[in-house]
Amino acid sequence: MQVIAVSDTDTFISEIVTSTTEVLASMCSLKAVVKNVEELDHVSGSLDITSCLDITGMVGFSGSKELLGSILMTFRLDVALAIVVGMLGCTRDEAKYDVIDGIAEIVNMVTGDAKTKLQKQGIDLRRSIPNIVTGIGVQITAPASTSRRRIDFESDSGPLFVEIAFKEE
Repeated sequence: MQVIAVSDTDTFISEIVTSTTEVLASMCSLKAVVKNVEELDHVSGSLDITSCLDITGMVGFSGSKELLGSILMTFRLDVALAIVVGMLGCTRDEAKYDVIDGIAEIVNMVTGDAKTKLQKQGIDLRRSIPNIVTGIGVQITAPASTSRRRIDFESDSGPLFVEIAFKEE
């Protein structure tokens, strides 16, 4: 198993971005493009708290003692419904009953695709089962010992973002 190096962090993030756009396009017919990539730091006051949108999928990952962290994918409800409609081919009314399971599956597919791409580059990745958090104004706290990157996307249906937190030594 390979220990992730600092230079591999950009590779890891790049594969998550690629997997996000590819999975949304192929599974949901939803075009998403990156609008901004930001490192969250102490200066901006954003290191500890992520203010989520209406529905957030979370996956923990590890690959070695040095590769440990989490991935959050967060969506407004209308974007999450559009994803589920595209994935299941159902109406928006029908999608509201499957939105939690649908977003969990999208998060699972994105991280699974990234895992496959990273393995080809010699980076082994294990991941947890996706967890879903819903609610307006939800905030998720990250340990102070993490470095975090946020990737903002714009899709045909609205904004979404992915945040990746890496545990620092």
